[in-house]
Amino acid sequence: MNDKKECSRQDLIEIQSEIWQSILVFCRELTPCDWESQTACPTWTVKDCFSHLIGIEARLLECPSPELEIKELRHVRNSQGLVNEIDVVSRRHKSNNELIEEFLEVTRKRIEYLHKSKDFSVKAESPIGIGTLSDQVSVRIFDCWVHLQDMRSAVGAQCEFSSKASELSLSRIYSVLPFVIGKKVAPSDGTQVSFEIQGVINTTRKDVRMVGRRAHLVSDNNEFSVNLILSEETFFRLACGRVDPEFAIETNLVVFAGDVILGKKVVKQMNFMI
Repeated sequence: MNDKKECSRQDLIEIQSEIWQSILVFCRELTPCDWESQTACPTWTVKDCFSHLIGIEARLLECPSPELEIKELRHVRNSQGLVNEIDVVSRRHKSNNELIEEFLEVTRKRIEYLHKSKDFSVKAESPIGIGTLSDQVSVRIFDCWVHLQDMRSAVGAQCEFSSKASELSLSRIYSVLPFVIGKKVAPSDGTQVSFEIQGVINTTRKDVRMVGRRAHLVSDNNEFSVNLILSEETFFRLACGRVDPEFAIETNLVVFAGDVILGKKVVKQMNFMI
């Protein structure tokens, strides 16, 4: 069982266009103070998150990369993180309006490129490695959606969970749950971890069971070793490393039924974006 949503070429182009438009609408309404608000990404403001999104698309268009020495590296964990930091720091001198214009330009060119690309099964590079063009666009949608939530949270706006981009992004997180349980937590065979994810309208249930020392998404809702009850926002923030797991436990952002010790281990290992 694999919960990652598979989309057609046309669907991916449509969702990518929609999330870019959502980001544009959001940023055009920001005040000067909003742009400087700190996000959950270490050292990054709203402006920095926006610059990061521009930088990734510019690199995919093979625009010349800026040469820059980064002095603050404590929060940079890998080579991709360094590339992202260069994209951000190199744009800090630009005005907010200049960044919006650059975003319009790179996204326009990227959409043109995607429309011209008839075969989305061809090999393509993305921040998570070599895959297909379909994989690349799916990752870009996910990254854009996550950082839009970062920016929204930074200015006190609610996270958005009703769009096609959010549906695709959450499906990516669901598909990683077997890795989190099977590899990072690694409980004994027969263990079943359930996630009761409460949205504004609906509650989603995801169950992961250990069988043959491997974790699998299953559709059995009748039993569990531990059930984690949490909101969509908390689920997203834990999976993407946007909230400290200890804080989430201590403030009851996650409620446990069943094996509480196991549940706390799961919460502490949910961040798959380290």
